[in-house]
Amino acid sequence: MMNEKKILGDTWYASQFSKEVVNLDDHIAARYGNPILKISKKSKLIRGIFFVVAGREFDVIVTELSHTGVYMLVIFDALFSGKKNRIVLIGFILPPPQNKFKKFIWSIYVKLFFGPGLNRSLAKAHVLTLSEIDYYSNLYRVPAERFSFVPWPLHSKSKEEAENHDFKPAVKLDEQYVMVSGLLNVDWETIFSAAEKSKWQLLAVCVEKQLDEVKRLNKNGKAVILNDISKEDHDHYVKGATVYALCLKESAVSVGQIRLMTSIDNGVPVVATKVPGLDGYAINGINAIMVAPNDAAEFKIAIDKLMTNQELRSKLIGSAKEHQKNSTFENYLEKVKTMIGEVAATI
Repeated sequence: MMNEKKILGDTWYASQFSKEVVNLDDHIAARYGNPILKISKKSKLIRGIFFVVAGREFDVIVTELSHTGVYMLVIFDALFSGKKNRIVLIGFILPPPQNKFKKFIWSIYVKLFFGPGLNRSLAKAHVLTLSEIDYYSNLYRVPAERFSFVPWPLHSKSKEEAENHDFKPAVKLDEQYVMVSGLLNVDWETIFSAAEKSKWQLLAVCVEKQLDEVKRLNKNGKAVILNDISKEDHDHYVKGATVYALCLKESAVSVGQIRLMTSIDNGVPVVATKVPGLDGYAINGINAIMVAPNDAAEFKIAIDKLMTNQELRSKLIGSAKEHQKNSTFENYLEKVKTMIGEVAATI
């Protein structure tokens, strides 16, 4: 038990800890009825109000930063609950917007509302990389000790899911190929530059909004390009690759862990960019070969070594699997539960 304190949750994690955490939707439905529950989901403002009203009966509130109404919850809880530092935010990934105008508006909002709200209401924020502790502490002016690093597991059921999927390849590929993919922070320019004079075939999997850039970089038409494919198809292509290129742009926030995990699960060695967003996950010579950012020449050299050396590939995969064997989802949930329990014990 989490120190016998009453904990309210609006998160998938609440269902995982159902003996200790009361689910907000269940609480609203039981107290006010299903029609009110539907109303509570209609807007961020309404959701935030209901969360604070329901939260008056609880000592700790646990939710995910991405959930509807959480920003309102942080501000309203700080202003109206009369309680301090009782909110636990899971998956704190909140870099400022890239658009200049939105970034300006966001800076005002953070300075006047969200930042002060965090300082008063936040007990603990769960971050996914070590570098994010100082990054978010400085960005939102919240003490660093209120951030806790709990790494995402490096083992999943992605391999089993892919094997159970009826896969029909959309393109014909060489027996050996290098794969790169992603929604965010992919350094397409570097990986295409590395592939330009190489002997290996590159499979690039992107989303629709990246397609024009990817096609532009594929100057010699050597790479095979796919876009907007299913996760199951994606994982099958990963499984068939000889090397996975986790080629990333500089990032202080969490990035690339799922791609690293999927590659290792499927027995594919990884060459990765050394960026802060992979701190605590990718370790040079253990579960990846790490290369400096924007260095196409070094990226090519690292991939070439793996492509031509079966023994090196096997050694790296063996080391990666050994390293991740205890990094399971069950252990991850237990660490999150411990973090919540530690907050409850101090209130």
